Amino acid sequence: MAFLWIRESQKKEKETGVSSRVLCENCTDQDKKDRGCKGGHDWPIGKYTYDRCPENLMTEEVMMYFDIWTDWKLFKPDGFPFPGNRLSQPMWVIDSIRILEEAVSYGS
Repeated sequence: MAFLWIRESQKKEKETGVSSRVLCENCTDQDKKDRGCKGGHDWPIGKYTYDRCPENLMTEEVMMYFDIWTDWKLFKPDGFPFPGNRLSQPMWVIDSIRILEEAVSYGS
């Protein structure tokens, strides 16, 4: 799963104190090739496939989706970010929950 590389990167950062996340200059040419920095390597995420380095997924927007998903998991059934039930939520909220739930269950 794509997020395994991110976990490894975070572990390395914790052990060495040197951040290797989102700092592309720390990747060697071989790292860039192995991780598909410019494409060419497919990372399965649930039923979806991402075709670049998984670090490229970690944007502010994606982190917001993780926050929504985490709140939903922790505070079900009232964990939605907007008032009301599931039907009152914007589609992007429902989609983010579905995608992340599917990715988690796919890896199980």
